[in-house]
Amino acid sequence: KIYREKNKVSNLLDIGTGTGLLSLQVAQKNSISIDAVEIDRDSYDQAQQNFSNFLPCASNYSIVVSTH
Repeated sequence: KIYREKNKVSNLLDIGTGTGLLSLQVAQKNSISIDAVEIDRDSYDQAQQNFSNFLPCASNYSIVVSTH
């Protein structure tokens, strides 16, 4: 269960975000800035689509694809 803490966190770094679903769950329950990193292009594309579909108005996230 994701819930709001008394000591609120304002930033989240999601390394290896995959499809971004865990970050999306956090974003839906909290006002938080999210930076997500993924090395797999297909997962990155899916994460971008998921964030666009579920948080279309949000400007407090960024997803970066990084190649090794």
